[in-house]
Amino acid sequence: MESQRLNAFTCTIGEPLSWDYSAVQLQIDDPNQALLHFLDRYCLCDVSPGYAVMLRGPWGSGKTWFIDRYQDKLRSEGKRPLYVSLFGVSKASDISDQFFAQIHPILGNAKVQKTLALAKSLLKGTIKIDWDGDGKDDGNLQIAMPELEKWASTEGAILIFDDLERCSMPIEDCLGFINQFVEHDGYRVLVLANEEAKSIARDSGFAAIKEKVIGRTFQIKPNANAALTHFLEEVSSRKAHAILAERSDDVLAVFHRAEYDNLRQLRQAIFDFSDIWDCIQTDTLGQKIEFVRRLLNDVLTLSIEHRAGTLTVSDMNDLGMQDWSKYFNDKEKNSDDTPLSLKELALNRHGLDQEPVLALMASAYAEFFGQGNLSDATAKDSLANSNYLANETTASWRRLWYLHSLTDEEFQAFSTDVYRRLVALDYVSEGELLHAVSIMLSLASQGLIKKTKKKMAAIAKKVVRDSAAEKKIDPGSSGDRSGSFSGDGAAFGLGFTGRETKEFQDFFAYYRQQQTTARMDMVRQRSIDWMPMLEANPELWSKHLVRSVNDESWFSEDPVFAFVSPDNFVEILCRVPTPTIEKVQRSLKERYIHPHEYTKWKLQELPFLQKVYAKLSKKVKSHRGPISLSKHSLKTWFLPGLEMMIRDWVSFKSQLGNASQSQAGQ
Repeated sequence: MESQRLNAFTCTIGEPLSWDYSAVQLQIDDPNQALLHFLDRYCLCDVSPGYAVMLRGPWGSGKTWFIDRYQDKLRSEGKRPLYVSLFGVSKASDISDQFFAQIHPILGNAKVQKTLALAKSLLKGTIKIDWDGDGKDDGNLQIAMPELEKWASTEGAILIFDDLERCSMPIEDCLGFINQFVEHDGYRVLVLANEEAKSIARDSGFAAIKEKVIGRTFQIKPNANAALTHFLEEVSSRKAHAILAERSDDVLAVFHRAEYDNLRQLRQAIFDFSDIWDCIQTDTLGQKIEFVRRLLNDVLTLSIEHRAGTLTVSDMNDLGMQDWSKYFNDKEKNSDDTPLSLKELALNRHGLDQEPVLALMASAYAEFFGQGNLSDATAKDSLANSNYLANETTASWRRLWYLHSLTDEEFQAFSTDVYRRLVALDYVSEGELLHAVSIMLSLASQGLIKKTKKKMAAIAKKVVRDSAAEKKIDPGSSGDRSGSFSGDGAAFGLGFTGRETKEFQDFFAYYRQQQTTARMDMVRQRSIDWMPMLEANPELWSKHLVRSVNDESWFSEDPVFAFVSPDNFVEILCRVPTPTIEKVQRSLKERYIHPHEYTKWKLQELPFLQKVYAKLSKKVKSHRGPISLSKHSLKTWFLPGLEMMIRDWVSFKSQLGNASQSQAGQ
């Protein structure tokens, strides 16, 4: 009997049916074209084939997207596809409920389920429906029960079961349920699954039951061309849509280069580009062709690889640390025998393993993918630093950072200008000075300028000394000595050239020494203006002691109390009211709550705290007569709290001393 059904099926289907593919956006060059022809014959034959068809592929390969498009084809021919997602389905009735809801959406609405259940139980011909859930009958449906059963039937439908690997039912039970439609009722059934999923791979009975139910299995091939057209329709930004549509070949080139064939990654990468373009776009930015092309490549590449797990946000930050001086020295290159990591393979695939000239600062990409947004400040800095947007106003050191993009004439002009500005003490900010010095040291080391690296190092240190003498050295802000300086290896999102060389490390240590001296001079001067605030504005006085996101903190990580007179501090404490005393104690507690952080400068303040405690204790004990509320506050809880802080610091200092002695003895 089964053989007769299959023979009849083969004879009936004949040649592939004729379809208007353009009507449903299925292209002639679709990699699944042969599969489409088979599905046409399978779904439209007059005789039941007697088996189900499985469409398999890994997650993101476009199985659901493919079947959605194919359902449009079936509907255009008057067929009735019924789609069920098995994701989370734990019992057969859950599948039946999904069928029922599709066959008649009104009756499948959750708001009328109780009414339907009552109507079925009473076998009445009229169903009263509360459409808006307000407890009142809004209309009647005159439906006899036999007719209702006909409406709820799946007869003649083409059944589609998606997400087999995500079904909560045992795979054998689920396929057994599907087999009822195939074997006993003659339905055409399509099953979509990721056979590589653990839920299927570890099911020992899957192969046996599959052989009984599934007659043919096909691998879905991602149709990136058609998917991209569909994804672009979802992009809401008009300008981003225009760029993506115009450069669709570039988009697909990145997608195929990654070799993941995951359409979900492609879709998300497109949205990522649209989002970042909205963060940075200006009226003329779209006209910068090379910038747009590079930005598109950067964002799509990083988005796909990040979601594939090969590139972390930290890895993106490191892209800005590329050091072109290394590429002059073959000894620095990795051995061909060393196996590449997933990260290195990803960078190699996309040409990011060599000095990448990115459209935006690497730190901007890290911020965008790490936080889901790009701040206005970061966007502005990135555009200002982009080599693709460079013009006559772009600083020469920025142009030199992208050394390999320069002509001989440009290199000569920019290197001469950087040296001239350096010795003229024009570079005041830390980031610019360190970039200028690191570049000139590297150029000297490679013989690209007339100065030797020893001579250039001496010149750089003289520049720092002269800047300090003329009060031009950047003292930095508390806890961040640079403003735009991000760590000791980069500034403005660009890594210092040759930052690991001995010449730069020696210079950097010298610079830090001079900067610290300048910083302490500034702290000393500021402390003179700061102490009177304790009486005039205790709130502002306190804010300068602790780190705050929105407010400037002059001394949050600087030893200001090393420059404050203990006598003066005690005199002020004895004059201020209790609320101010409480604010002082809270500020000190927050300042010293984590002793292991910034230990050096905090320990510099320990002598001050010890002297304040001794002088204040003596002053409180010497008081005679009735005591004021403020004096009572100093005596009963300010001094005990200060004593506890000092005890903790003394203990911590002792632990540090013991640890140092232990290390020295080893």
